[in-house]
Parts: sequence; C-alpha cells; structure tokens
Amino acid sequence: MENKTILIAETHKEQVEFIKKALERNKINVSVINTVTNNSEDMKRAIIDSKPDIVLTNEVKNDKPATDVIKEIQSNVSKWQPIFIIISGYSVQDIEILCKTKAIHAYSSEKPMDYDELAKEIGNIASGKETKLNKHLYYAFSKENYDIAANFMEDNALQYIYEEEYKKINHELSELHDEFENAPKKYKEKFQRFEALQVMNNLYENSFIYQYFKNKMNK
Repeated sequence: MENKTILIAETHKEQVEFIKKALERNKINVSVINTVTNNSEDMKRAIIDSKPDIVLTNEVKNDKPATDVIKEIQSNVSKWQPIFIIISGYSVQDIEILCKTKAIHAYSSEKPMDYDELAKEIGNIASGKETKLNKHLYYAFSKENYDIAANFMEDNALQYIYEEEYKKINHELSELHDEFENAPKKYKEKFQRFEALQVMNNLYENSFIYQYFKNKMNK
C-alpha cells in the first residue's frame, strides 16, 4: 500500500519544518509534498497539481482565509478531495463556527501545539484510525454537488428501477399524482409546491449521502 501524501500549507515556514521533523521523528508513514505555499491561492494550485491525500493549513493567510479555499474545493466533489486539517490560533469554537457557516468538512488543532502529538494524529488520519483532533463534519450543498448526486442516481438507475417494491411505490405515487391533477386549483397549486419542495429535500439528502460515502470510500 502506497504512503499517503501530505501538503503542509502552513505559511509560517519555521512551523513547516517543525511539523516535518515531528513526522520523521515519530516515523509517520506519510510522504511530504515539497511545495512552498505562501497564501491560499498557492495552496489551491498545489492541491490541483499534486493531489495530496491530506492538506494541513493555517487559517489566516495574506490573501484570504484557508477555509474559503476549502469551501471552494468541497463545493464541487467531482474535483480532488483531500482531507483538510486546520491549525489555528483561533479557538475550537471559532473554527467550529467557521466550518458550520461555510459547510466545511475538516479537522482542526489549536495553536500552540505539541508537534509530536500532531504528527501522531496525522498518522491516525492517514491510516483511517480515530483521531483526537477536533472534527468539523459539514458538507457543501452547492448546485454542483446536487447535480453530481442526481447524475449518480440516474446513471445507476438500473440497479434499482426493476425492484418490485420500488416499482410498487412509484406506481402508487403516479396514481396519487393523477388524482391531485383533478383537484380544485388551490389544492393543486399546494400539491405542486409540495412536490417541488420534496424534490429539493431529496437533493439535499442525496447530496449529503453521496459526499459522506465518497469521503469514506476515498480515504
């Protein structure tokens, strides 16, 4: 099994070296991508070019917050999706609010930190084990991610459309739809609105499920 790769996109260069040495010292089975990133745009380009398995980044950079780039990447899961670890002087609560507001899936660690402990937790994440790092488990409900989930269901429809229970449910739904088509206008309009909201609700649910399991399968 190949080593996982990590991009250390920390803009404080002395801390990059401390983290590298801690990974070596603790014999963590990850390969460091030797790409220098000075800001968030550099980090984004490095992710696109190098496709790291893990990205460790500080939040505050001189162009824009790292969480903005994480949101941009996770808003289109057809692109490469690394695991993100945010190291920050912000409190856990502040990072939690940022991740929740921006719908980001990431781990975090507060500064100042014990580099050896951080290295061990990076190793746990790389090997798919439980981690003591803070977890911020939110997913991006962008139109791109809705469409990807919808296309996934459509492309794999043959896996379920001939199931008897599925056909039975859809037959009954079709009959109910025909009945409501003959209802008075005010009820018909409400039912149409109900259907539209139900479609959006299903898009949210399918998008969440798709992102959740894609994250599990890729890591």
